[in-house]
Amino acid sequence: MSRSILKAAVFLFTFVSVFILGNSAHGDKQSSSLQSIFEISDDWKDDQNQTVRLSQFKDKHIVITMSYTSCKKICPQLTNTKLQEVEKYYQTTKTPAEFIIVSFDPENDTPKILAEYRKAHGFTSGHWHFLTGNLEATKSLARKLGLGGFFQMESHIVHDFKIVLLEPNGKSAEINWDQRDVSAVVKSLKLAP
Repeated sequence: MSRSILKAAVFLFTFVSVFILGNSAHGDKQSSSLQSIFEISDDWKDDQNQTVRLSQFKDKHIVITMSYTSCKKICPQLTNTKLQEVEKYYQTTKTPAEFIIVSFDPENDTPKILAEYRKAHGFTSGHWHFLTGNLEATKSLARKLGLGGFFQMESHIVHDFKIVLLEPNGKSAEINWDQRDVSAVVKSLKLAP
């Protein structure tokens, strides 16, 4: 078997493994897990190099996902597009929401890199928060969001895709590989105009 076919097979296997692990939490277990993101006591740094705790966002409408700035695959395009679609719904309904993107790559995604990424992609409003933290807190958040594990494979971080909309009352909805219809997700939260 050629080296490139072997690499592709390993990548596919690992991606599918992460995808299956990432989607293993459902129902009440996931709901309580989502609320527990506010219990992560670690400090994060935002793109302005300010210290942030996830508990600051409790009792607010939040949209949270994980990504990393050096990804060269489809992830940033898909994530950014879906986040901007969600933002339009919140704007249309005049519902204030905080948008949080936490890096899978705390080693390389420094506050300065996050600020450059934010500016380059037009996320200029004050309700956008790009965060980086320590690796253990990052892994804990990924688990609590139902993203499962993630890992480095050569220059790529293999991870699942999920955007979580979490309401102050604890109700949540998500956009993922299986559910990418933003209007349906938003309607499930009764935010649609």
